[in-house]
Amino acid sequence: MSEPVTTKAPGRRRMYLLVRMLCEGGLMIALALVLGLLKVFELPQGGSISLEMLPLLFFCVRWGMGGGFIACFAFGVLQVFIQGAVSWGWQSILLDYVLAFSFLGLACAGLVLLLTYVPLCLRFCPELLERLKARLSRKKTA
Repeated sequence: MSEPVTTKAPGRRRMYLLVRMLCEGGLMIALALVLGLLKVFELPQGGSISLEMLPLLFFCVRWGMGGGFIACFAFGVLQVFIQGAVSWGWQSILLDYVLAFSFLGLACAGLVLLLTYVPLCLRFCPELLERLKARLSRKKTA
Protein backbone atom coordinates (compact mmCIF):
# COMPACT_ATOMS: atom_id res chain seq x y z
CA MET A 1 0.00 0.00 0.00
CA SER A 2 1.33 3.40 -0.89
CA GLU A 3 -0.71 5.36 1.63
CA PRO A 4 -0.56 4.87 5.40
CA VAL A 5 -3.29 2.94 7.16
CA THR A 6 -5.44 5.37 9.13
CA THR A 7 -9.02 5.38 10.30
CA LYS A 8 -9.28 9.18 10.12
CA ALA A 9 -10.06 9.17 6.41
CA PRO A 10 -13.33 10.86 5.36
CA GLY A 11 -16.61 9.14 4.48
CA ARG A 12 -16.71 5.80 2.72
CA ARG A 13 -12.94 5.33 2.91
CA ARG A 14 -13.10 5.51 6.71
CA MET A 15 -15.88 2.91 6.84
CA TYR A 16 -13.89 0.66 4.50
CA LEU A 17 -10.83 0.90 6.76
CA LEU A 18 -12.84 0.23 9.92
CA VAL A 19 -14.39 -2.90 8.40
CA ARG A 20 -10.98 -4.01 7.19
CA MET A 21 -9.49 -3.48 10.66
CA LEU A 22 -12.32 -5.50 12.20
CA CYS A 23 -11.80 -8.39 9.76
CA GLU A 24 -8.04 -8.43 10.17
CA GLY A 25 -8.45 -8.28 13.95
CA GLY A 26 -10.75 -11.28 13.95
CA LEU A 27 -8.35 -13.26 11.78
CA MET A 28 -5.34 -12.36 13.92
CA ILE A 29 -7.17 -13.25 17.14
CA ALA A 30 -8.20 -16.62 15.66
CA LEU A 31 -4.65 -17.28 14.49
CA ALA A 32 -3.29 -16.35 17.93
CA LEU A 33 -5.72 -18.75 19.61
CA VAL A 34 -4.63 -21.57 17.30
CA LEU A 35 -0.95 -20.81 17.85
CA GLY A 36 -1.61 -20.78 21.60
CA LEU A 37 -2.65 -24.43 21.37
CA LEU A 38 0.59 -25.38 19.62
CA LYS A 39 3.40 -25.43 22.15
CA VAL A 40 6.99 -24.92 20.99
CA PHE A 41 8.44 -25.97 24.33
CA GLU A 42 6.80 -27.21 27.54
CA LEU A 43 8.45 -26.13 30.79
CA PRO A 44 8.66 -28.52 33.74
CA GLN A 45 6.68 -26.35 36.18
CA GLY A 46 3.69 -25.98 33.86
CA GLY A 47 4.61 -23.04 31.65
CA SER A 48 5.12 -23.19 27.92
CA ILE A 49 6.58 -21.25 25.02
CA SER A 50 4.26 -20.59 22.09
CA LEU A 51 4.02 -18.18 19.16
CA GLU A 52 0.61 -16.71 20.04
CA MET A 53 1.90 -13.15 20.45
CA LEU A 54 3.15 -12.78 16.87
CA PRO A 55 -0.22 -12.22 15.14
CA LEU A 56 -1.23 -9.75 17.82
CA LEU A 57 2.09 -7.94 17.47
CA PHE A 58 1.64 -7.65 13.70
CA PHE A 59 -1.90 -6.36 14.12
CA CYS A 60 -0.87 -3.78 16.71
CA VAL A 61 1.99 -2.53 14.55
CA ARG A 62 -0.29 -2.22 11.53
CA TRP A 63 -3.34 -0.60 13.15
CA GLY A 64 -1.92 1.27 16.13
CA MET A 65 -2.83 1.61 19.76
CA GLY A 66 -6.64 1.82 19.56
CA GLY A 67 -7.25 -1.21 17.40
CA GLY A 68 -4.43 -3.13 19.04
CA PHE A 69 -5.77 -2.50 22.54
CA ILE A 70 -9.24 -3.74 21.58
CA ALA A 71 -7.91 -6.82 19.74
CA CYS A 72 -5.61 -7.80 22.62
CA PHE A 73 -8.44 -7.29 25.12
CA ALA A 74 -10.70 -9.55 23.05
CA PHE A 75 -7.92 -12.15 22.82
CA GLY A 76 -7.49 -12.14 26.60
CA VAL A 77 -11.23 -12.67 27.17
CA LEU A 78 -11.42 -15.43 24.55
CA GLN A 79 -8.37 -17.16 25.93
CA VAL A 80 -10.04 -17.42 29.34
CA PHE A 81 -13.08 -19.16 27.85
CA ILE A 82 -11.49 -21.24 25.08
CA GLN A 83 -8.17 -22.38 26.53
CA GLY A 84 -9.26 -22.40 30.15
CA ALA A 85 -8.05 -20.20 32.95
CA VAL A 86 -5.99 -21.29 35.92
CA SER A 87 -6.75 -18.87 38.71
CA TRP A 88 -7.23 -18.25 42.41
CA GLY A 89 -10.32 -16.13 41.85
CA TRP A 90 -11.90 -13.59 39.55
CA GLN A 91 -9.15 -11.07 40.36
CA SER A 92 -6.53 -13.47 39.10
CA ILE A 93 -8.40 -14.00 35.83
CA LEU A 94 -8.77 -10.25 35.37
CA LEU A 95 -5.09 -9.49 36.01
CA ASP A 96 -3.46 -12.56 34.44
CA TYR A 97 -5.42 -12.70 31.22
CA VAL A 98 -7.56 -9.68 30.39
CA LEU A 99 -5.39 -6.79 31.60
CA ALA A 100 -2.10 -8.46 30.71
CA PHE A 101 -3.07 -8.94 27.08
CA SER A 102 -4.73 -5.52 26.92
CA PHE A 103 -1.48 -3.86 27.88
CA LEU A 104 0.24 -5.83 25.13
CA GLY A 105 -1.62 -3.55 22.71
CA LEU A 106 -0.22 -0.50 24.47
CA ALA A 107 3.30 -1.96 24.44
CA CYS A 108 3.07 -2.56 20.70
CA ALA A 109 2.15 1.09 20.20
CA GLY A 110 5.30 2.05 22.10
CA LEU A 111 7.29 -0.26 19.84
CA VAL A 112 5.87 1.47 16.77
CA LEU A 113 6.82 4.88 18.16
CA LEU A 114 10.31 3.65 18.95
CA LEU A 115 10.82 2.13 15.50
CA THR A 116 9.41 5.23 13.80
CA TYR A 117 11.01 8.17 15.60
CA VAL A 118 14.43 6.87 16.60
CA PRO A 119 15.59 6.31 12.99
CA LEU A 120 14.21 9.72 12.02
CA CYS A 121 16.15 11.38 14.83
CA LEU A 122 19.30 9.50 13.91
CA ARG A 123 18.94 10.43 10.25
CA PHE A 124 18.14 14.12 10.65
CA CYS A 125 20.39 14.92 13.59
CA PRO A 126 23.95 14.02 12.51
CA GLU A 127 25.45 16.87 14.53
CA LEU A 128 23.90 15.37 17.66
CA LEU A 129 25.68 12.11 16.90
CA GLU A 130 28.98 13.94 16.38
CA ARG A 131 28.64 15.66 19.75
CA LEU A 132 27.75 12.37 21.41
CA LYS A 133 30.79 10.65 19.88
CA ALA A 134 33.05 13.49 20.99
CA ARG A 135 31.68 13.40 24.52
CA LEU A 136 32.08 9.61 24.74
CA SER A 137 35.64 9.77 23.42
CA ARG A 138 36.48 12.41 26.09
CA LYS A 139 35.09 10.18 28.83
CA LYS A 140 37.10 7.19 27.62
CA THR A 141 40.37 9.15 27.59
CA ALA A 142 39.76 10.76 31.00
